[in-house]
Amino acid sequence: FCLPGRQAIHRGDPVMTIYQKALVALDLSDQKPTLLDKVTQVISTTSEVHVCAVIEPFDMVYPISPMDGYPFSTAEFQEKVEQQAIESLNTLAEVLNIPSENAHLLVGKPSSEIKQFAQQEEFDIIVVGTHGKGAARAMLGSTSNGVLHDAPCDVLAIRYS
Repeated sequence: FCLPGRQAIHRGDPVMTIYQKALVALDLSDQKPTLLDKVTQVISTTSEVHVCAVIEPFDMVYPISPMDGYPFSTAEFQEKVEQQAIESLNTLAEVLNIPSENAHLLVGKPSSEIKQFAQQEEFDIIVVGTHGKGAARAMLGSTSNGVLHDAPCDVLAIRYS
């Protein structure tokens, strides 16, 4: 069975060739080699693959001001965090043989930013990692779960431990 404009997946095929444009959403603080290995196994080499990571604005997570006695501004700290994230993201993109122009750093609430970017860029699939820990998140992490709901395309959650 195959929809018009899509390739069929045959039993035993090691890759998902129906997806032409894939977004792999990475958590830069918690990357597992097994997740990256699985991504390369399930996404076709003929697909256009992009990676993204999302960082939350520092002042949204830690609302402080210079008046609180800290020797730095949140804007300076945010800039440093973003630069480190870009370097990490580009390194991971290189490991996956993804061009640097297909590596995207987003800023905001992770699940919202991933879904918005996927819709804007018209991805066929979003690939997210999930750790499967915790009673409330028995199967999906909070970001994975948030992406799954109301996603503009298919979502593949890859479990890692």
